[in-house]
Amino acid sequence: MPLQFCPMPYRYAAVRMDPVAMVKHLQDPLALAAARAMQCKTHLVYVDSDLELPFPGKPWYRFCLCPIGTSLRPEDKEKGFTPDMCIPIHPNQRHPLDRPALRPEPAFPFDNCYHWINFAIYARVRARAEGFEDDHAIRLSVAQRWDMEGYWGEDDARNARTPEDLFAQDSDASSLASDSGSLSVSFMDEVTEDGAARDSCGDLLRQLNLFGDPTHDIELFPLVDLWFEITDHLNQEDIPDPMEIFKERDEIVK
Repeated sequence: MPLQFCPMPYRYAAVRMDPVAMVKHLQDPLALAAARAMQCKTHLVYVDSDLELPFPGKPWYRFCLCPIGTSLRPEDKEKGFTPDMCIPIHPNQRHPLDRPALRPEPAFPFDNCYHWINFAIYARVRARAEGFEDDHAIRLSVAQRWDMEGYWGEDDARNARTPEDLFAQDSDASSLASDSGSLSVSFMDEVTEDGAARDSCGDLLRQLNLFGDPTHDIELFPLVDLWFEITDHLNQEDIPDPMEIFKERDEIVK
């Protein structure tokens, strides 16, 4: 397969924020100095979905990224989330309810990772002149994405909060800068490989303009570099707490 001009969704990747590039256009010496002083980490994410139609030649592309955890999901009583509302990624098979692990292809390199329910961040992925090598990217098949949707449905059924409550709380554009939990989404509408449309996130994607939503302040979306060659950029012991990517974002946009 030839190189892709932008990343494809449903893949696992390593990403790192570029705070200098995010504030350089402001021509603010203080902001630039603060950005240069930041030590951003490389984070493990799942590329959930693209947020607009991608066209070649753009400087960056908008995606919904799901940070990957190395523990059960922290309890969040306000949102009704319990630690078992997560899915292990094989070869990790540890789960309080013995929930079967997702099995990416090719094999996932780490044995301590989880998807957390309703845990995602909007970001701009910077384009690369050399493109993105997709042939060896670790991905979830259609069947595995169906399984993931089923697990989230089970968790939603146990959650006292409704999806509408969570969407109303987290979909405001201002939460991009102020809510340390980020926009709370677990799925996006998608089309399966056989062309059959399915609804996996409800109303969220229908609220998005495929050519970009003018109500969203794009400058609040983190600008990240992305690599599908995960083990070239991360060791298992170095995978950060997934909350740290939100802290980095908030530090830049405050």
